[in-house]
Amino acid sequence: MARDGVSQGLVLCPFKLRLALDWRLSDWALRTPSGEPLATSASQLREPLVLGLPSTTYVLKDAYARGLAGVQLRVRASLGSGTVIEVEAPTALVRIVPPSGERVTAVQWVARVGSNEFVSQARPVEALKTQAIGPLVGMAVGRPSASERDEFFGASYAFPGALNVLEPLQAMGLGGLVDKGRVLRDIRLADLDGDGREDVISNVYRSIDANPVNCTLIAFDEGGGHYTYVRPTREDGTCLAGHGETILVADFNGDGRLDIFIPFYERFDLLLNQGGRRFVNVAIERGIDFPIYSPAPEGAAVVDINLDGNVDIVVGNEILLNVGDARFMRLVQPFGEELLFDEGLSVADVDGDGFFDIVKHHPTDGPRLFWGQPGRRTFERSELLLGMGGLLNSSFGLAVADFTGNGLLDLALSGGNSNQGNPILCLHAAPRHFDCLLQPFRPIAARQDLLLFIDNAVAQSPDLYFRSQEPQVYRVPSAARLARYRFEFEVVDRTGRRNQHGRAVRVTCATTGAPVALRAVDGGNGYMAQGRYAVSVATDKCDSVMVDVHFENVARRFGPLQSGQHRLAP
Repeated sequence: MARDGVSQGLVLCPFKLRLALDWRLSDWALRTPSGEPLATSASQLREPLVLGLPSTTYVLKDAYARGLAGVQLRVRASLGSGTVIEVEAPTALVRIVPPSGERVTAVQWVARVGSNEFVSQARPVEALKTQAIGPLVGMAVGRPSASERDEFFGASYAFPGALNVLEPLQAMGLGGLVDKGRVLRDIRLADLDGDGREDVISNVYRSIDANPVNCTLIAFDEGGGHYTYVRPTREDGTCLAGHGETILVADFNGDGRLDIFIPFYERFDLLLNQGGRRFVNVAIERGIDFPIYSPAPEGAAVVDINLDGNVDIVVGNEILLNVGDARFMRLVQPFGEELLFDEGLSVADVDGDGFFDIVKHHPTDGPRLFWGQPGRRTFERSELLLGMGGLLNSSFGLAVADFTGNGLLDLALSGGNSNQGNPILCLHAAPRHFDCLLQPFRPIAARQDLLLFIDNAVAQSPDLYFRSQEPQVYRVPSAARLARYRFEFEVVDRTGRRNQHGRAVRVTCATTGAPVALRAVDGGNGYMAQGRYAVSVATDKCDSVMVDVHFENVARRFGPLQSGQHRLAP
């Protein structure tokens, strides 16, 4: 080894003992024969993950910090007055409550091994911020025909400064969705006719008897702000009316055309796309119409939950496994004997073990997890995350994402009439261990519902969108630390069409095979919500990954893929 042109001999590098800022390594620029850094001043003990609320600062451990053994780990916090305090960190989530009148301005890890002390870089503490972005049109993300990027389907979509829903809808050419008193409920965005433009599916929350315009509509985008409306029908020729809930879109029968599933209180509908903007309702024929389903359906998700290449449906207390050609097998009591009502249902690999889990959120008792098991058809039921029932009031809404950046998926719950109208963050501090923060971060004296995490390509972290003080929507940027490596996968068919909704995407490290993430293309998931089409994965584990996509009738492996954007086709 040579340094400054002088031979220094061999150095035994104690990698196992290295934590952070170890001068024995960081003082040397060691490189592999290919020129890759082997040991630099970059610390393995990265700055903490932090979430700043008005009265409390929450510090979370990432996977590296959680895995440290034989180390005394503490948080060193700098206060606004210049005072420095230290707090022990025996658990994955550390709460720092500064003295009255003080605020935490920065935090860093302090690790002690024997007489040696290692410190991470300090991380400034930023409070969560909110921003009003206009009336709510639909809790969905789409790509307008005139845009090359995804946009939130709110007023900013086409009509900044609007004060009500009608103005932006009229500006987009979609005034028919609320014309003549039509009771707009949920919205999904997808290219149903294969012309490259995203169409709009909109159900209603009223019976046809109340007003003849209360029918489900499909608005086909003709370009230039013009739409053609189609009313799909049921088997008897009547329109789809009633109390509609979360719409799902996916290619259920594998013909390359996107189909539609809509649960109403009165019955469920499955519309198979015949091409030419025609749909046929096969819910009764396929045995999934479920008339007067009880308890009433609210949330729903479309995901290939068993990774067989056929996209499945989770709704109410049902898991409907697609055995091919849009024919479904009903699992027996997948959630146990008790029938559970929810106001939000999401399917995601919450704990990162490679199996899809299910979150069901009750409006007063809060969320409960059903952990996916080997075989991908059974689920282990958790206790209520809030510890006891009855703590919430009208909490309608659930969203799931890695909000804090620690590699585990966090939950956001609607505040409803609870928590001063603020969303409730349930931080996934350690695998299968949550801390739900019943603490408002902004005084909003109004009922709050509807939630959606949207990946922010600029900030490279998920933002939380939620509705409060109707019809306003607020954007809440995360203050968490960014992961080192970020991947984005756009899953398309052989012709490049974005019609792979519900498709499962499994990501592993290219060198070690370690699991990184299991995700699905969003065709509806949660509570009347639809996120970005592209699948985003952020990780500190590896800079190169292998990706398995379970297409219809074939599983494809891609990679090794480097950090960045990738288009994946069968």
